[in-house]
Amino acid sequence: MSETFSQRWRALLGIEGGVASHRKKVVSAAGGVAAIFGILVVSHAFVGDAGARLIVASMGASAVLLFAVPHGPLSQPWALIGGHLVSGVIGVSCAR
Repeated sequence: MSETFSQRWRALLGIEGGVASHRKKVVSAAGGVAAIFGILVVSHAFVGDAGARLIVASMGASAVLLFAVPHGPLSQPWALIGGHLVSGVIGVSCAR
């Protein structure tokens, strides 16, 4: 048995062992920062200071998923858009 305990757990959990280059990491980080800043500016213009803080937390998490793991199952368009639509509908329904 040549595989280690860590390798067996990674295989069991479906964790891939690919390594990203430094260029990909820098591009992902820059894209994430630009997206989060853009979300902050747009949401601040529409909902003000307090609302912008609440929106940036949710959208920022999505931006990190989208730019850091672009091929992951949680970064696919249906998961991102559908998740925000469902949570938005639930939030507006609760507020009404």
